[in-house]
Amino acid sequence: MSSVDWVPELAADLDRLVPLDVGLRSDWDDVLTRTGTRRWLRPARARRPLRLAIVVAVLLLLLAGVATATYLLVRGNGGIAIGGDRLRLLVVNPNGPGLRVAAHCPPGRPACWVGSPAWSPDGTRLAYIRGHAGGMEHPSYMSVYVADASGKDAKRLAPCGGCGLGHLAWSPDGTRIAYTYTRGATNSGSLWIVAAAGGKPQRLTSCHARCADDEASWSPDGRSLVYTHSEPTPAAGIYTIRGNGSLPVKIANGWGEPKWSPGGRRILFAPGPDGLAVMHVDGSHKRVIFAGAHGTGPGDASWSPDGRRLVFTQTPGRPGRYRFEIWTMSPDGASKERLYHSPCCIGLYAPPVWSPDGRMIAFSADTAGGTFVINSDGTGLRRVSPITADVLSWQPQPKGKRQ
Repeated sequence: MSSVDWVPELAADLDRLVPLDVGLRSDWDDVLTRTGTRRWLRPARARRPLRLAIVVAVLLLLLAGVATATYLLVRGNGGIAIGGDRLRLLVVNPNGPGLRVAAHCPPGRPACWVGSPAWSPDGTRLAYIRGHAGGMEHPSYMSVYVADASGKDAKRLAPCGGCGLGHLAWSPDGTRIAYTYTRGATNSGSLWIVAAAGGKPQRLTSCHARCADDEASWSPDGRSLVYTHSEPTPAAGIYTIRGNGSLPVKIANGWGEPKWSPGGRRILFAPGPDGLAVMHVDGSHKRVIFAGAHGTGPGDASWSPDGRRLVFTQTPGRPGRYRFEIWTMSPDGASKERLYHSPCCIGLYAPPVWSPDGRMIAFSADTAGGTFVINSDGTGLRRVSPITADVLSWQPQPKGKRQ
């Protein structure tokens, strides 16, 4: 056998072109011998059409393989869940036309709200929040739900009151969901976990009046979470806690938005309303990697799937006249690149999210005109929906399935 990898399908097609002698093996050495392409043999002119046919067949097969690999790579990204329509949760196909309803409020309930979509790590389930949306005078009665990828077989997992900021976080193995339960009377929010298959919710933290625990992010090994603790005291900051509720530890002062890195060694967070920083998971080696002007960001940052880049928003301008921008940079703050900017004046937008393969970014803004995807190098901008979202979640393509 030669050093070239053996491909049975390729040999079979070549065997149909070049008859096999009895006893010969269908490998690359046979092909080379039978087609007379070895450098020390002078091919006969009569075989040139045959050799040309073989070369064309090989090239076509190789090109087909490359095309197939490219197709599978592009199709590795699933649908983008769009939250922000209030009465409906939508999923759009990023590769072409297709917008479907994944969840909705029952008819005749104008106070109902559905949103905060979050795909499971394997892309087979969609978690979201639905229920009665209150207001200044009436409390909210919301719940955490989970459904299959099509939106069917929806199951209510746990109540969450006002649900804090509406952030849902799947554990890496897809068995648990972290969320915030907010009490309307005290406006306090505690961190809870519920099994994705259903069961009794588990309380991780205990916040009383005038405090909230929110924005949970799991460590890659699923053992711990990082979250934001908010209250008008020096106790506010960024905390870590074990998945069983033990060992809550404050690791930094900060504004919030903590994200555990894919490699598990660092945490990205906002040290203030207009900045980004990284630190080790124990709170050491803190470093501000980007500080912006007041009211302009940066914010809403997240890691790329391979941990090599960050995507974040910027809102340059002045009060009442802010624009919207999407940027990327390396985790050390270098190689900043603006991918997109909109005209004035931003009102509603969704934080950008990476595609599961890390090659694209989805974002949504009213000044942009809806929801868009763009390549991570800033090329290929295209609109996938005219709807402006407040939350986006990009589905990892379930194994063995196509959109």
